[in-house]
Amino acid sequence: MRVVSAPSIKEWLRSGLDMEPSIILLSIPDGGRLPGSLSELPIAAHDRLASVPIVVHSNDRPGHQVLELLRIGAHGFIPTSVSTEVAVQALRLICAGGTYVPPSCLQSLPYKAQGASDGAGFLTGRQLQVVEAIRQGKPNKIIAYELNMCESTVKVHVRAIMKKLKARNRTEVAYLYSSSLGEADGAVPN
Repeated sequence: MRVVSAPSIKEWLRSGLDMEPSIILLSIPDGGRLPGSLSELPIAAHDRLASVPIVVHSNDRPGHQVLELLRIGAHGFIPTSVSTEVAVQALRLICAGGTYVPPSCLQSLPYKAQGASDGAGFLTGRQLQVVEAIRQGKPNKIIAYELNMCESTVKVHVRAIMKKLKARNRTEVAYLYSSSLGEADGAVPN
């Protein structure tokens, strides 16, 4: 990866560099405010940067703040606590069209078993168990072991859940499911 740094997006645009970035890594210092919308960034809808994925790099944040970043259009969140290898792989995943959120963010989201079955009544009990494991960042092999089923069965459940939630990947499954929990029980994250 070729890395070019600038103090701000405006400064990078003013620099006149004639390169198309693959990704914008927005580094926010400890205690810094996360953007409330991507319109806060100086990127116009017609600008050449409008289609470039934006990833936020900052200190660890609560899960609901990270999910809000995804909701407003960020393609990922990389906390400063992850290793360089994980950060590089996350950036590669995002460049390939994926989304990255560390499992610790998903684990910090509230979970209420009763609310889950009410809010996502279209998921079976087994699918709810699989979704909860996905929210915890567990791979299929671990889910299969813990739920005493074949790994291929877990894959079938994951595909069915993705179809029902209209999700493109496991991160979206966790995000959409967690969002439905908040809407279903009227809970508003602090």
